[in-house]
Amino acid sequence: MYFIDFRDVLFLLHLFAALSFVLAVFFAVKLYRETDRGWYWFTLLLSAVFIALPQWLIFVIPRAGFRPDPIFPIISEASGILTGLLFALSCYGMYSTMKRIRKRVGDDDGLKKKAAKRGARRR
Repeated sequence: MYFIDFRDVLFLLHLFAALSFVLAVFFAVKLYRETDRGWYWFTLLLSAVFIALPQWLIFVIPRAGFRPDPIFPIISEASGILTGLLFALSCYGMYSTMKRIRKRVGDDDGLKKKAAKRGARRR
């Protein structure tokens, strides 16, 4: 009978998850550089780091010789709480910035419409 060792599969899945979070951090940095360099991009980056923290600890703690049993659930839950709060803060920052942009664009658009109406009436 052939027995499949799933430890290698789990290791590869954890490795893929950890690398995908590194990719999320990379794109958060690129977004920060490409846009207005707002504070909310930094909180988005931190939320990606705290999402990935339990994945990274799965690699670090057992290989360092520590027993992850007592402290890992606490770190995982704290990381989840920080992730949610930082992501919500980042979304709020993006929302408030988009609202300001929409207000500026809407005001400019309203001035153009008024000028167009005045010009049409003079003809």
